[in-house]
Order: sequence, then C-alpha cells, then structure tokens
Amino acid sequence: MLEWVIGLSPSVGGKSWEGCTNMYIPACINKHYITLEIVFADSTIYVYDPDHSCLTQGQLEQNLESVAVIVPMMARRAGINVQDRLQIVRNTTTARQSVSGDCSIFAIKYVEFLNIGHKVDGINLS
Repeated sequence: MLEWVIGLSPSVGGKSWEGCTNMYIPACINKHYITLEIVFADSTIYVYDPDHSCLTQGQLEQNLESVAVIVPMMARRAGINVQDRLQIVRNTTTARQSVSGDCSIFAIKYVEFLNIGHKVDGINLS
C-alpha cells in the first residue's frame, strides 16, 4: 500500500486499493509474533496473539502507535474512508500456543484463516 501511495505501483495484481475493506499484517513485537487485522469500516486494529500474557495492553498500544496513525493517512490517500487514528483491540478468544516459539506459525495461520473468513478461535497446531 505504501508503494501505491508514493506512486511506485499503481495497483497490486491489477487490483485497486479502492474498495479494500481489511488488511492483514503479521507483526513482530519484542521477538513475539502477532497478527493485526485492520478493519477500515470501524477504524480498528484487531490484535490476534497466541500468547495472551506475553505483551501487555500498554506494550501493544506503544508498539502499534505508528501503525494506528500512518495506516489511516495511507488509506485516505487511497480513497478509503477511515478515522484519523485506529483503535487497538486485543482479541482474547484465540487459542493459546502450547509450545514457546510457535507464535510465528500461529500469526501466519491467523492471516490465512481471517482472509478466507474463518474464525481463529479454534486454530490448534498440535
């Protein structure tokens, strides 16, 4: 999306950003992987975390502050209606990882499941 905004790429795969409703981003905070689902319609970043105790709400908000501000600026440039700052909401229904270090696999699975409209509460890698 950033490349489109600065004029490097007019579209992605022949598809315009206009009409985009959601964006999925695997993110790493303090060596821990989570998934961000940005829902433009309600100006919210939903955080999917396979280890609910690894990051506090304060750590999430501090680390995602730039995303919460920059993504709306880029989205508006692309013609997507969104508020000036995204709200950050942690999803607490995700399954917990049972093996330390599996968070990256969970983050990718969350993106896959969310992209096809499936719930992530039941993801279990065991």
